[in-house]
Amino acid sequence: MKKTLLLLSLPIALCFGACDDDDDNTTTQNEIENVVGLIRSGDEYQLYRETDYGDDWIYVSLANVDTVAVSEDTHKESTEWDVAFNRYNIRTNSGLSGSGNGGALKTDFTSLSLCTAVPEGATFATDTVVSITASFSLSTVTATTGPATMESTANTVLAEAMAFAGPPPSYTPSKNVFIIRAADGKTFYKFMAVGFYNDEGESGYYSFKLEKL
Repeated sequence: MKKTLLLLSLPIALCFGACDDDDDNTTTQNEIENVVGLIRSGDEYQLYRETDYGDDWIYVSLANVDTVAVSEDTHKESTEWDVAFNRYNIRTNSGLSGSGNGGALKTDFTSLSLCTAVPEGATFATDTVVSITASFSLSTVTATTGPATMESTANTVLAEAMAFAGPPPSYTPSKNVFIIRAADGKTFYKFMAVGFYNDEGESGYYSFKLEKL
């Protein structure tokens, strides 16, 4: 995805100064890269910053297709978010991750257009305890020891949307369409992972396709 993408979320602070005609109002690349949000290119969305190892989650409202300001201290009580991203791990607002009625389902479809309805009698997986990577360094990780891990919560079905292998780490999007149930328990979205790297080849920049079902 190229840097000409449309920025969907920018803090109001970055807009200040744009009203002063005497100043150079060009936003620098460094300023943009520190913004948490989503960018869009055609039918694809990408996290605007990488997610770090450990409990670094980016929370997203699917109705707005935008990030929401939810902290690790408040996410379990909030229904403003539907999914959250940490590396290739994804939370839904359900189960042990939140108070919502979210969840996820993996389908056999390989195109969003082919998925037209929630399968009858489908069972949606809710979030549970998982092990995530706490820290990572190529100098300390071996095929035997693996990276340092920590306990967290996420959706094990949505973890299948991005296949992980390594070391060295590599990430490959699944070809499957997943159905995500929003926090309200009655709105559904078709979801497909499409990438995990930015234009510079840096990992952690999850990109995906999304359509309301």
